[in-house]
Amino acid sequence: MIELLEGLRDAFGEALRASYYIFIVFIVLLEIGLIVLVVKLINSGWNRHDRNKRQQEIRYLRPLDERKAETDTEASGFHGNETVPEGAWIGLEQLAEMKNKTRIRNKKILKVVALIALAGIIVGIIVGEFLRRPRYVDINSAEVGSKVLFGHYNDSNGWIVLDKRDDKLLILSEEAICYKKYNEEDEAVTWSTCSLRKWLNTEYLTQAFSEGELERIADTPVYTETSPTWNYYFDGDNTVADGENTIDKVLLLLIEEAEKYFSNDKERRTFIAVIERCTWWLRTPRGKDIVGEVDYSGEISKNGVPVNDEYTAVRPAMWIELYTK
Repeated sequence: MIELLEGLRDAFGEALRASYYIFIVFIVLLEIGLIVLVVKLINSGWNRHDRNKRQQEIRYLRPLDERKAETDTEASGFHGNETVPEGAWIGLEQLAEMKNKTRIRNKKILKVVALIALAGIIVGIIVGEFLRRPRYVDINSAEVGSKVLFGHYNDSNGWIVLDKRDDKLLILSEEAICYKKYNEEDEAVTWSTCSLRKWLNTEYLTQAFSEGELERIADTPVYTETSPTWNYYFDGDNTVADGENTIDKVLLLLIEEAEKYFSNDKERRTFIAVIERCTWWLRTPRGKDIVGEVDYSGEISKNGVPVNDEYTAVRPAMWIELYTK
């Protein structure tokens, strides 16, 4: 039963990610509906209480027509030296009282409206956060497929455990952390020479992780294979020599790893800033200045994209050490 409920929650959370704006619109419309309902109820209660009095005041202050001008109950207001019947003065006092009650009622309505709006915002934030955040486990007891929390960068600190070997975990950022070029210039590069590798292993490391977390990130030997001799974008020889072997703390997945660790395209999909689905870099070269990527649908684009593409996001991976007991 618990597994069923968690499955329903995860499914609803995934739908919420894909339609976050629709969810916000729904909350706003729900608030408006509640406000209208409350206003009607308040007005209905007050109206039942004072409807007869209102009608009475209108009768007191309504000018008499010519056919009633000569009667003893004339209440047409102040006209020269005419006297105003006692009933009319009572009507004026009651009208002033009714106006004061109306002002008090309007203040109550405004307070109720403000409280409903505030409650709706709070509930929307809490529900949205709960539904869109999957359940995380303690990093030291995580298994393959688990989700853990580690570091913090641009409101993104969730990671998926892809592999576990020799007291180490291979983790991949659950969401893309930012949009960034694989290389700042459109030129032939390898993983060892690209600007993204340098940024991930310098600025990103220092900004996203504490000293204790940095100690847990393992140094990983990285080898980048030769690019293919043919590519969709080129007709001639488009190979680029193997890059130098590197030792990195942060890296990107290879095409083979993106195929190995995910069973289908849906699992490879990711988002940036919660609601925007995005493409993300792989480090496998597909030409002199072309690199592999995963597209919006989660499909691996083996033809790749130019290394200076501005609209491909970064989804870092790393091996981290498990604490031993």
